[in-house]
Amino acid sequence: MTDKSSSVKALTFLSVSLFLLSTLPKFLCSGMFFDGATYASISRNLAEGRGTFWSPYYTDTTYPVFHEQPPLFFLLQAIPFRLFGNSVHVEASWGIATGLLLLLLIWVIWTSDRAESEAPAGGWAPVLLFATIPMAWWIFSNNMLEGTMVVFSTLAALLAIQSLRSSRRASISLLAVGSGLVTLAAVLVKGPVGLFPLGVPILWCVAIDRRRVGNALFVAALMLAGLLGAFLLLIAIDTRALPSLSQYFSQQFVASVSGARGKAGSHFGILRVVAREVVVPFVVGVVAWGAARSWGRRAAVPNVGPRFWFYLLMGLSGSLPVAISPKQMMWYVFPSFPFYCLAIAALFEGSFGAIEDACSTTVLRRRVVWVVGGAVLLGALSWMIVAKGTVLRGKAFHHDFVAQRLSIPERAILSVYPPEMARDWVLVAYMQRQFKASLSDSIGHEYLLVKVDQQTYVDSLHAYERVHPPNPTGYVLYIKRDLPALP
Repeated sequence: MTDKSSSVKALTFLSVSLFLLSTLPKFLCSGMFFDGATYASISRNLAEGRGTFWSPYYTDTTYPVFHEQPPLFFLLQAIPFRLFGNSVHVEASWGIATGLLLLLLIWVIWTSDRAESEAPAGGWAPVLLFATIPMAWWIFSNNMLEGTMVVFSTLAALLAIQSLRSSRRASISLLAVGSGLVTLAAVLVKGPVGLFPLGVPILWCVAIDRRRVGNALFVAALMLAGLLGAFLLLIAIDTRALPSLSQYFSQQFVASVSGARGKAGSHFGILRVVAREVVVPFVVGVVAWGAARSWGRRAAVPNVGPRFWFYLLMGLSGSLPVAISPKQMMWYVFPSFPFYCLAIAALFEGSFGAIEDACSTTVLRRRVVWVVGGAVLLGALSWMIVAKGTVLRGKAFHHDFVAQRLSIPERAILSVYPPEMARDWVLVAYMQRQFKASLSDSIGHEYLLVKVDQQTYVDSLHAYERVHPPNPTGYVLYIKRDLPALP
């Protein structure tokens, strides 16, 4: 006697535990990637009343009005900062929460397909595959915008798919407009790269249902109407919206796609990144296929069917626009990865179904899966505790100012020497996140931050007195001699 629902629960628990194994160990570590520290600082500042939604504030000297990214992420993350205060655990928890929410959306997309196509494996299969994506732990552990945008883009795709499946005109309209609204949210988190869910109706028509072209075009039109209508309403009710978005569009997006700023590289470089990341879940699928074949399951033959092509095309629609852009960062393609994992799950659905069936046959097998999942989760929690305080980046900064705790007035402006330190974006991010401090290349502020190898020059000026840290490795802080020393 089989119990498929129990085996699905056990396998889902194991899959989620594997995802947590890749994210929890970094929860109590220090040294976040500087982009994530920058975004956390802006969100924290907004929560504290510095800056506004349309004019986010970073530091007094570096982007006092921040238009390098759209503003929605900062508003959303400001909410937990306002609730829980200025803790580094806010951005760490944010990454884990958005990651788990994404797993839920992947599970819903797959299981809603299952009811119609009778796919033999439950939603644990694409969740397991996504948990093996190497970039996922990095994105969700470093507060990257893509970790939030992927939630909106995947939700937009889910709503569009549900709209295309629906037979009721009211449901079709509501879901399609909702998908357009969520797509706009993705754009307001990361920019035009979030538009790719608009392609869902056309790709669905190409891969799944070519007979309902009119319905696909109707859904596409409603999605676009929902996006544009919400955007026009937004700029109509708030006169600050259009100038803010125009400034982002000109100084960031246009400059990036024209090649005026950002990294330029081979257009095949991004595709190599996709291949490098997707090969891991693909290997998992191959292993599942091999296991099913060894059990004599003929149904385990890879299924290059309509849903495989649909998900693959969705993944490519999120990756190819990045590949043709002059500005290329490997994490820009991350929002496309859930669809590659869904495609691999569709390709090996028979094999995953065989594993599910094998777990369903006996209570002992299901218990083994539960025990393994529990062991993985316990390992993740143990690793998190053992790794507490580990410095992943900026070791000199953390040694000098965190381990040897620095105390300076809040919102202080520090002169730096040499002047290019004011454009050391990692240092700028860490000083703002840890101490709410701004860096200036103009000498004369109350405090002067210098590199260790510049102490002799600064001492020769006799204008500043060294105050911190007692045992420097990278930086030394001075204070003007006519001011009292730090406590």
